[in-house]
Amino acid sequence: MILPIIIMIVISAIFVRGIIRYNRNNHNCNKHELYFEDHDSRGTFCSVCNRDISIEYYSEKKGQ
Repeated sequence: MILPIIIMIVISAIFVRGIIRYNRNNHNCNKHELYFEDHDSRGTFCSVCNRDISIEYYSEKKGQ
């Protein structure tokens, strides 16, 4: 009685994991673009795959 439930849970988990992998590999990063800024850089990154889209580093000012 419990075996069919366990099999259904395993099959469902494999299916959901495959869908998540497919969506992460086949998406447009520009549609998921988020802005970030910290103490030494700023730019944009993809919220799905966490890849940097653009990044700009601040140069340190000497003599201060």
